[in-house]
Amino acid sequence: MKLWYNQSLVESQDAPFENGWMSGNGIFETIRTIEGIPLALSRHMRRAIKGGKTTGIPIPAEDQINEAIASVINANPFPNGRLRICFADNGSWLATHDEYIEWREPARITIDKERIDNEINATKRFPYTDRLNILERANRAGFDDAIVCNSGDSICESAISNLLLYIDGKWITPPLSEGLLAGVMRALVIENLGVTVRKVELEEVDVITGALLLSSLKIAQPVESIGERKLSELAISQRLGAQIRAMLIASSVR
Repeated sequence: MKLWYNQSLVESQDAPFENGWMSGNGIFETIRTIEGIPLALSRHMRRAIKGGKTTGIPIPAEDQINEAIASVINANPFPNGRLRICFADNGSWLATHDEYIEWREPARITIDKERIDNEINATKRFPYTDRLNILERANRAGFDDAIVCNSGDSICESAISNLLLYIDGKWITPPLSEGLLAGVMRALVIENLGVTVRKVELEEVDVITGALLLSSLKIAQPVESIGERKLSELAISQRLGAQIRAMLIASSVR
């Protein structure tokens, strides 16, 4: 596998890279590609630049990043891909592109028992171990993902995705003030689809009748069940998921 490290394409063994991640600490963006086109690329780069300014981590010039993206996609072509760009706090940076296997079925999710209070408007940082640990716990229990709540028992997001919840005939997503990541897909959905942003208490979980996992890789994956309870509005979730996907692709290839 070839990847971009600092100034050029190298083999994976020639860079500080393991299990899909750059070693060390820093900020990152993970971007879905379809037929070599990075989806919502400009939004991801704006978030990375903002994160760099907040943390003091240097972000390379736009033309360097664009060269890296084109090079790794051309070197590792996939119809469905995962582009990941990591910017380390020591000034090194790395870009990879590998195959992404898209979900085939609706997700089954649970509720994680731990409570996590993130800082508001936190940057997307690596290592990503804490989130991957939540995901692993859910997988071991037979679920695809897990809802994460804060210490106030408010629903925030899932281990690796933002949440879109169908309650009383309205699509709702929790506000950033509850400590969730400002996801690119979440922002697009709020801007274009009239989604309500409000606090969602954990005690409301039993009145959620539909749900979507929003992320740059999944785009919008319908949720089939929370715990052992099947969600009654799966068809509505599937229709909105298809609409979100079409919106993202159309806005990315203009």
